[in-house]
Amino acid sequence: MAINGFRWGVKPEIPGRWHATRRHDGFEIEIADEWIEARKEDDGQQHLQEARAGEIIQAIIQGIGLREKSLFRARLGSASRVDAQASRRDANVFVEGLEGKASVHADAVVIAADGRVVADSRADALEELLRFAESTTANGTLRRMASYLLEYYADPQKKLAPLFDIVELAREVFGNEPKAATLLGLSHQNFKSARRVMNDRTVRSGRHRGQELGPQRGPSPDESRLCEALAEQIVNRYSSLVRLGTAPR
Repeated sequence: MAINGFRWGVKPEIPGRWHATRRHDGFEIEIADEWIEARKEDDGQQHLQEARAGEIIQAIIQGIGLREKSLFRARLGSASRVDAQASRRDANVFVEGLEGKASVHADAVVIAADGRVVADSRADALEELLRFAESTTANGTLRRMASYLLEYYADPQKKLAPLFDIVELAREVFGNEPKAATLLGLSHQNFKSARRVMNDRTVRSGRHRGQELGPQRGPSPDESRLCEALAEQIVNRYSSLVRLGTAPR
């Protein structure tokens, strides 16, 4: 039996809490510090397997980035075919050149008096990561929302334009802003307050790229938190709707 393996190099290093091997969509997915590899039995359609593996791995990278609030980049590093019976391994290796940054989190395992594992935050996070990957590969709107949020996280100036793009995308996909707020279970007042901040042309990092007016100011910490929290809630709630099969496209 031959196994095809598709390894994507990742920068910066993936925090250890994500390192694991899991089954997903017919693939064995292994997450390590500098790479993610998807392996699957050869069915004679290696190119199709490579394309699907790429979709899954890019979705996993998005999910890790959202949870770490950092931008990770992945690029196909190698594609291999291992035939155990023939004791042969064929591989194509690709060049990598990636940059980024990472953060650190702690995990907890709760064990009952009888030794049973009651809760394992790392295992739960990994399962949630794979569910998110499944949702993003199935829904282009969620992929766009996630990309905008990662753009914001990666920007040292924390310009608000990508957050505004998330709000606008929610309004567009649900038909109007009040409906978006209702179906996402969020406060319409928060939508209006965040939009007011992001549309303020005196805010240096507002959504009007290059169209700011008059004396400039940075958003206050409360204003930044309001806009960031709303965008994160939209992405999380929309992801839940995708998983339930009730999200508009």
